[in-house]
Amino acid sequence: MTLTWRSLPEGYEPPKAPAIFGSEQRTRLLLLIATLGETYPAELAKYSGTSIPSVQLTLDILEREGLVSTRQLAVRAVTLNPTYPAAKELKAFLLRVAEGYPAYQQTAEAIRRRPRRRNKHL
Repeated sequence: MTLTWRSLPEGYEPPKAPAIFGSEQRTRLLLLIATLGETYPAELAKYSGTSIPSVQLTLDILEREGLVSTRQLAVRAVTLNPTYPAAKELKAFLLRVAEGYPAYQQTAEAIRRRPRRRNKHL
């Protein structure tokens, strides 16, 4: 399964997630944030299969609870909160849970994180 920024493969299904953090949506977003590192709401919405407003609402709740932190760049950048008292343990736990769902790792590996060479044809 190869993912690109412009399109998802035919028949792409969002990765499953147990409702560990209250709901499947919250857990899915936390697992995606842990595996992707720094990300943003549109990317989370794309890979979780939900709408951007729904993702932003859930991120607001997670930020209020202190699990994620955001910073405003050109877009809202989202990461796990490094000042959370158990930040290392939370990240290790989320990555361990994500190991049981290979779709998270495949998604993280397929996303291009560096710029394309100038004038290179697609």
